[in-house]
Amino acid sequence: FFSSNSNKTSYSIMSAYLKFYNIASAVGWGFVLYAVTSSLSAGDSGKEFWDKYGLIISLIQSCAFLEILHSLFGLVRSPLLPTIFQVLSRLLIIWIYMYPTNASSGHWSAYLCIGAWSLVEIPRYLFYFNALLVDGPHKINSILFFLRYNLFIVL
Repeated sequence: FFSSNSNKTSYSIMSAYLKFYNIASAVGWGFVLYAVTSSLSAGDSGKEFWDKYGLIISLIQSCAFLEILHSLFGLVRSPLLPTIFQVLSRLLIIWIYMYPTNASSGHWSAYLCIGAWSLVEIPRYLFYFNALLVDGPHKINSILFFLRYNLFIVL
């Protein structure tokens, strides 16, 4: 039912959207890393850090819910069930554990958790963005490839 031009247009729109999503996500997590490092260097307590940046961090993390939709609608090749588990586990940590309780969000370990997330997410989203630019992950810079598949160990 779709013409070749229609398929190309749909692919172009989808590709542009995914490029925007991935670069925006990398920038968002870059801000989170900035927040972590600037708060640490200022000597902020976990509570001060969370009071300054908790809401924005929660919103940035919540944008990952779109990844479930990307998988569900076939925009990406990621399997749906693991994507759901990964995204919802983080959303539960943010919205059920950290956001409503001062004891968890104000604890020094919030720095570790959120810092680890940002260190993993920045290269991950840059990897996906670059994969869209170079038409596949096999052509990505080896340093970015290494970071994408090894930094998760910090989690």
